[in-house]
Amino acid sequence: MTPSKLKFVRGLFGPILVLAILLGIGYGAVVMLDSLPAHASVKALSMKFVKSQNATIADWNMTLLDNSTMTAIMGIVCQANRPSNNCNGMDTIYYTSTPLYIEPGQSMTFELIGVNTTTPVWEFHITFYGWPHDGAPSNEAISLAPAGAPTVEWLFYNSTSNTIIQ
Repeated sequence: MTPSKLKFVRGLFGPILVLAILLGIGYGAVVMLDSLPAHASVKALSMKFVKSQNATIADWNMTLLDNSTMTAIMGIVCQANRPSNNCNGMDTIYYTSTPLYIEPGQSMTFELIGVNTTTPVWEFHITFYGWPHDGAPSNEAISLAPAGAPTVEWLFYNSTSNTIIQ
């Protein structure tokens, strides 16, 4: 090959090779994460109005699905307040007979007390812990929360269009 053809081939295939390597590593990491034998994940299914407390505060039901391979022990749910850059913890009422955890493939509905309704889009941070053992967690395990790091799902709800963005 002549030097000009070699430069052309290197100039053409060099960036393609770099992109292929970068994308391959990125997709490989996602595939590896999804194929792990145990990982915790929840997905929001619905939000439903319960009652108003006043013009800016209301109570809403949230339904979550445990779409992971392990039981999810619920932690704190907070609503982000972007102007003040904080996340206000919310009181919750659980309706299940054994509260505070969701088994894989199951859903849970609970009430969020005091949702700030002053903006049309609400941001919730849902904290939960994976229970990497067979069987349901005991009340003691739930109250102590597993030693591992919590997982946090960010959920955005558009109250105007009644849509969940996750």
